Amino acid sequence: EGSTVGNGGVVEEKWLLCTREITADVVKREGQSVSKTNVSVAIPLTLGGELVRRYVYAFLPLRSYGLRWVLQGDFNVPSSREGIDSSCAWNQMLREKAPQVFGDAIEALAKMANERLTGG
Repeated sequence: EGSTVGNGGVVEEKWLLCTREITADVVKREGQSVSKTNVSVAIPLTLGGELVRRYVYAFLPLRSYGLRWVLQGDFNVPSSREGIDSSCAWNQMLREKAPQVFGDAIEALAKMANERLTGG
C-alpha cells in the first residue's frame, strides 16, 4: 500500500508486489561478481481510471517502456540513467526473467480474487 499526493490531496493506492530471487548466470559488469539478484513486479490494485504507463526502475525511476505495471531490477544503466542498455547480457537476463515474476503476480491476483469470491 502507498500514498501519493496529487492536486486534490492524498490519494491512497494499493499495490500487489511480487519479487523473485534470480540466480545470475552472466556477469553483471566486468570485475563484478554477482550471484543473485531480485526482480520485482508491482501491479496497481486500485481500480477506477485509466491504466497509465509505469516506469521501469533500477532502484530509481528510469523511463516508461509502455508497461502498465512497475518493473524493478538491478539493471545496468548508463551514467545518464536515460534507459536500460539492451545490448548488455546482464540486462537481457533480467528481461528474460521478468515474465516469470509477472506470472507470479498474476497467480497471486487470481488467488486473491478466488479468496474474495469464496469468502476465504
